[in-house]
Amino acid sequence: MSSVRSEGSTRTLRRIGIEGPIVGMLRDFLGRRTIVWPDNTVWLASYPRSGNTYLRAILWSCFGLQTGSVYPNDLRGDLAVSQQVGHFEGAAHGQFSADFLRLPLVKTHEWPVDNRRAIYVVRNGRDCCRSLCEFLLAEGHDVDLDAIIAGRYFGSWSSHFLAWDPEVRPNTLFLRFERLTKDFDGTLDRLAQFLDMRPVHAVPPNLVAAPGPGPHWLSPKSTHGKAMTSAQEAMFNRLHGHVMARLGYQTVPSQPEVVSRTSAAALMAGIKDWLQRIR
Repeated sequence: MSSVRSEGSTRTLRRIGIEGPIVGMLRDFLGRRTIVWPDNTVWLASYPRSGNTYLRAILWSCFGLQTGSVYPNDLRGDLAVSQQVGHFEGAAHGQFSADFLRLPLVKTHEWPVDNRRAIYVVRNGRDCCRSLCEFLLAEGHDVDLDAIIAGRYFGSWSSHFLAWDPEVRPNTLFLRFERLTKDFDGTLDRLAQFLDMRPVHAVPPNLVAAPGPGPHWLSPKSTHGKAMTSAQEAMFNRLHGHVMARLGYQTVPSQPEVVSRTSAAALMAGIKDWLQRIR
């Protein structure tokens, strides 16, 4: 075993310059505990709101594998979600059962700290940012979408992807949220090959819709949150457009193009209105 600070080290926070209430909680924890993770740990890595919890549900329901997290009280005591994903709370406190040690699977949203095996899930960056904003608001945090796009809560969406670089990182299974949720059979085959295990069940997890406004970790219908304004779209493109293009996600016009098209549409509407009046 080797010693790894459980949330990626305080260097991560300083390097990406993130702020906000969640970061304060992380700093407090980082100052208290260093977890010695087993050498055979497999990181379940993603930017927040990318489908990490759904991946954990698949690993539990189809392979019978419990998963832990680098974050204590990761699911805020939500017993229903904990049962659906096979959450093992002891991992975040450095307490490993014999069953868990067979294949320690550990969720993290942190930047990589070692070369251990990993399963990395990526999701359309716009959807991640919008969903994260909605999630944090539901938790009672005072946050706006601009701050999340700029990376002031969990860091930058694109920087997180580039840090892990799952397409070229050795011993890493790269999954897309869109295929994770729409191509179950293909996802199951890739997981089975990577884990070198045969699934005990080959049916998707039976997810139960969570009641109330949230926050929701797991839901049959993923929410994207409120749409971005044209200014937010322009900022997102400027900060993350290069990674969106690399991953093949749809890009949108930059701010000047949006304004130009809006003006053209307004001009055409005015012409049509004028023509109707003179008829």
